[in-house]
Amino acid sequence: MKIWFVRHGETEWNRTKRYQGHSDIPLNENGRRQAQETAALLAKEPLAAVYASDLKRAVETAETIAQPHGLQVQQKPELRELHFGLWEGLRYEQIMEKWANELSLMYDHPEIGCAPEGEGFSDLAKRAWPALQALREAHQEEDVIAVVAHGGTIRVLLCLLQDKPLQQLWSVAVEHGQALALDV
Repeated sequence: MKIWFVRHGETEWNRTKRYQGHSDIPLNENGRRQAQETAALLAKEPLAAVYASDLKRAVETAETIAQPHGLQVQQKPELRELHFGLWEGLRYEQIMEKWANELSLMYDHPEIGCAPEGEGFSDLAKRAWPALQALREAHQEEDVIAVVAHGGTIRVLLCLLQDKPLQQLWSVAVEHGQALALDV
């Protein structure tokens, strides 16, 4: 089985470097262009299904990818981004002013760091990994599927699929609109 992991296109909050998490922010014009480019890249792939987080930015990206294949996007809330709690809507500098230790811990030790009133990457793993396992069970070895999610979610899932500890999650680079294929 082959899974295309796709990070949603850019939003205004991405452009202005605000932490989004569960905030439901739509794509901006650049994000829509990125989604179109990714859809063109995946147009020749024999996609059996397209799955997405239930947040607007992921759903819109997924719908753009699914359209040439005549597929309906299947939404999976478990694939949402990390919940950033009190940090949602804030920029890095604003978070550093009030929560420098917590933010440093999240970047230095993502396996234990956590946003205040939010969740940590280990929490994200506990909700996203079973959802991915269910998708793997639902599809045959020859199936190709697309999973449209978020930077944190994709990093966590790729670490788990490759038997890497979550501490290495920042070594996984995934840009807005980028598609990464993995045979699983």
